[in-house]
Amino acid sequence: MSVEPAPFPPGLLSAFVARANPMSTLALGASGVIATVGGAPRLRRRLLEMGLVPGVSVTLVRRAPLGDPLEFTVRGYHLSLRAAEAAVIGLLA
Repeated sequence: MSVEPAPFPPGLLSAFVARANPMSTLALGASGVIATVGGAPRLRRRLLEMGLVPGVSVTLVRRAPLGDPLEFTVRGYHLSLRAAEAAVIGLLA
């Protein structure tokens, strides 16, 4: 069973994109909703294929002692990303 993210109403997303914070700055245990996915085309495609699409909720579970990598919960699974990869994803907290 596939769970589709709730789409943003037209115009609403663009109003919030300017307020989006990088996913790498999320506080431990905090959650947010993905607003944008940027980066180089290959990285962006890989992130989208992993389920990091606008409208999906993510939670920061763990941060490595030196700050990299970061572990997130996305759609019921745990995903680890480098801080630089997480920085290209804009979140609404």
